[in-house]
Amino acid sequence: MKNEEQIARYKSLLEDEMIFHALLDLLAGDNTLLKQMKQDNPEKEQDIKDLQQAFGRLKIVEKELSAYDKARLWDRIEAERKRGRSLRMIRNVLKYAAVLILVLASSLYFLWEKTAVEIPVDYESILSEMALAEDSVQNVLLVFSNEQKIEMTDQNVELEYDAEGNISVNSSRIENIASSDEHTIGYNRLYVPYGKTMQVSMSDGTKVWVNSGSRLIYPESFSGNKREIYLEGEIYLEVARNEKVPFVVKTSQMVVEVLGTAFNVSAYRNDEIQSVVLANGSVAIKNKISDTPTVIKPNQRYTLTQSTNEIHLDTVDVFYYICWKYNLIMSESESLSAILKKLERYYNVQITYNSNEIDPIQVKGKLDLKNTIEETLHVISLTTPINYSVENESIKLNVKP
Repeated sequence: MKNEEQIARYKSLLEDEMIFHALLDLLAGDNTLLKQMKQDNPEKEQDIKDLQQAFGRLKIVEKELSAYDKARLWDRIEAERKRGRSLRMIRNVLKYAAVLILVLASSLYFLWEKTAVEIPVDYESILSEMALAEDSVQNVLLVFSNEQKIEMTDQNVELEYDAEGNISVNSSRIENIASSDEHTIGYNRLYVPYGKTMQVSMSDGTKVWVNSGSRLIYPESFSGNKREIYLEGEIYLEVARNEKVPFVVKTSQMVVEVLGTAFNVSAYRNDEIQSVVLANGSVAIKNKISDTPTVIKPNQRYTLTQSTNEIHLDTVDVFYYICWKYNLIMSESESLSAILKKLERYYNVQITYNSNEIDPIQVKGKLDLKNTIEETLHVISLTTPINYSVENESIKLNVKP
């Protein structure tokens, strides 16, 4: 009962704004305000002393932060302060730290390590900074953290990072790319427009195939306790296994974590469904609705419907979902409209049609995307009741009468 009464008194003291700030000053090594609080509140002097002793056992470990991390941390603190939330957050941390000390024993201390609190990367802001109009970028574009750019004009591009961070494009070494400050975590932005695909070999040995119309954000070099990238679009990955440093793919709706495996992630901005298809190994998937991960097995497909937040898990033939990296489209039974959307991305064309007529048509078979768009549409017309006409990059498609 005595401890419960003390805890209640401590909580009450921490609700007092001035005492709370006095204790914060104490942690910073300044006890001037705390002395004044004792003088102004003689009836609370003993409780304040007890709380002061508890706070004296708090050990703050300040691991050196990079300039980039410090700036991100300060921006987040400022944003929280403007919303009136940061003081409440800090108060709760200190309140429960003090209570924990009291309950456990006076000889124990609470360890608060600043770097244990992850500062999430604001990928949406990084995407917006790209300021790229999709219809104005015709080639693969790599933008480095220092805003230097490489535009790659080949149809299929291979980008490779070696263990030292050196960069090659289609086996040709890229020179004079200045990296970020050594204490700064820099993020590269890769844009693969419609009509292009590419492959990235990362410094850890992970290989990433990037489909048309995709954006990828990744650090200049992996550090810390995870390897994290951000995707808008579609990629297939063969992740280099590292038991101690998991690989994480983030999208607007999902967080996919693996140790080492091969899988496909589809998360196009305008698609209703985001999905993960596993070729081998295992992955754990979280979404915005639940922090409880869903672990999937090889030959399973995880789908998340964005408008309803519905999740489905199905057994599939993986090759149907990864064959795009071999310039193929394969379908066991898929709507023609879904196939046409893939063709628009791959060939960078616009196909106009009546959705009410086209949506019910199901497609089965294989399309070789090495062919021209006209040849591909001809193959489709052999097995479905459609007519088509091609003018420049505009294609009109109708159902046969």
